[in-house]
Amino acid sequence: MDISQKPVSRTRSHQAGTRGIALAATIAALTAVTILMAAVWIIADLSGKASRNRQQAVQALQLAEAAMAHGLALLRGPFRDTSFTRILLGPDNAPSTPDDGLMIGYGLAPADEIPTQGVSFAGGTYFLTMIDDPADTDADPLRDANNRIVARCRGATANGASATVSAVIGIDPLPGIVSDGDLTINGNPDILGACGSIHANQIVVVSGNPIVSQGVSASDTVEVSGSIRDPSGQPINPLSHQPPIEVPRMDPMDYCGDADYILLDDGTLTSVAPPTQTYDATSNEVFGWKMASSSPVLWDVSGNSMAGGTYCVEGNVKISGNPQGPGNSSLPLTILSTGSVEFSGNPQVTPAHPDGLMIISGGDVKISGNPAAGEDNYGGVIYARAQCMLNGNPTIGGQVMCDDDPEAPGAENWVDENAISGNPTIRYECGGTFGGMRRVLAWYQVLGD
Repeated sequence: MDISQKPVSRTRSHQAGTRGIALAATIAALTAVTILMAAVWIIADLSGKASRNRQQAVQALQLAEAAMAHGLALLRGPFRDTSFTRILLGPDNAPSTPDDGLMIGYGLAPADEIPTQGVSFAGGTYFLTMIDDPADTDADPLRDANNRIVARCRGATANGASATVSAVIGIDPLPGIVSDGDLTINGNPDILGACGSIHANQIVVVSGNPIVSQGVSASDTVEVSGSIRDPSGQPINPLSHQPPIEVPRMDPMDYCGDADYILLDDGTLTSVAPPTQTYDATSNEVFGWKMASSSPVLWDVSGNSMAGGTYCVEGNVKISGNPQGPGNSSLPLTILSTGSVEFSGNPQVTPAHPDGLMIISGGDVKISGNPAAGEDNYGGVIYARAQCMLNGNPTIGGQVMCDDDPEAPGAENWVDENAISGNPTIRYECGGTFGGMRRVLAWYQVLGD
């Protein structure tokens, strides 16, 4: 028997078993690696999809924010003097129509509009609609009552991602009296209310003794030789070198779409309400009005009886009578004049225009008179493109804005400087259509909406 061959046989068998175990381990390892690699690829694919989804969501949000920036730019630019109510009604100025709240029309260039189909931008599309602020409590979704509006902005990518941003846009209130030029106060006015303040973008000269609820400021200096006190009698320190305040530029013709009567420079007066009728007012009074001069054009109301409503006037206006409503009530009256406007009587009037406008003048505004104490005998917005002067003892429930520009063509120069004399009272509680710079007060976003 050859015993020497047996160990050799055992060694080969042992090696073969070892190789079998190694092969099985290798296969198991390769299987584990394959499973691990598959898991890695699945995770990487899911991560890539999540990253792409996040990227699309971010892009949609950026598109919605672009819509908000576009809408705010329009509100501060071409729409800066357009009321929120007018914007809610849309360019046709009619309720419950397809253009409600859309930023189209109004003479905008096509590139500036945000139409129903949206605006293509950065590989996607953005949309915008203006809606009433939900905090507005007047229960009318197409009329603004709190100087706030909501820009509903939506962005959509080409891959279907979407985001919505709702921005509440409001108005920083203007002072009760604001002048884009110098302002002289040589009387003893009372400037009262939550926004009862005075500001001029140039110099304020105070030689009188005004009572002011909220202070006096100027972008240049406030020069005081008199005194400034609050309603409790405490001295007020005026503020010089303050930031300028933008005075809204207002064109009376922009608001004539709501006029009840149109007075042209040829002496005709048209009653707009159906049936429309046109009258010759060059010889006889019509609704209290008469053309007193054709060069320059001057329309005059010298009596105490006139029809209430909104008047769109070509030329200058002088009202020297004491118009009022029945039983000493306030007469609804708005004057939109391409020329200068003077009230020298003692009227009892309240704005007839839906935007709370009392006087919008292409030239000067001069208000005097000595009405009896009691209710406000003027109300709403009083605006002069040129200069404005208050004297006597009128009482105004609203705000006065003096743009300090040159008079428009055809407007008479009745006032040389922006001035307050006498003892007028202005009470301004921050309401009204024209407050100041429009800005985003709050906003929130929704992804995938």
